[in-house]
Amino acid sequence: MSEWIDVKVRLPKLDERVLAWDGEGSNIGFLLYEDAEWRDIRYYEIENVSHWMPLPEPPKSESDCNKEK
Repeated sequence: MSEWIDVKVRLPKLDERVLAWDGEGSNIGFLLYEDAEWRDIRYYEIENVSHWMPLPEPPKSESDCNKEK
């Protein structure tokens, strides 16, 4: 998985869905960076996002999800 990226260093591309963190733990999860604003899955605006990371690649098949390591 990728490392957290500070929003002061770089922002995601517009309309990119990412994992995001607000520095306090009250807002973490799957967010959309749209129109230079952070939005959650309910489309509410989220403020004070401090870090983000790209989502991992999805599994190529269902069997990939069930492999034991």
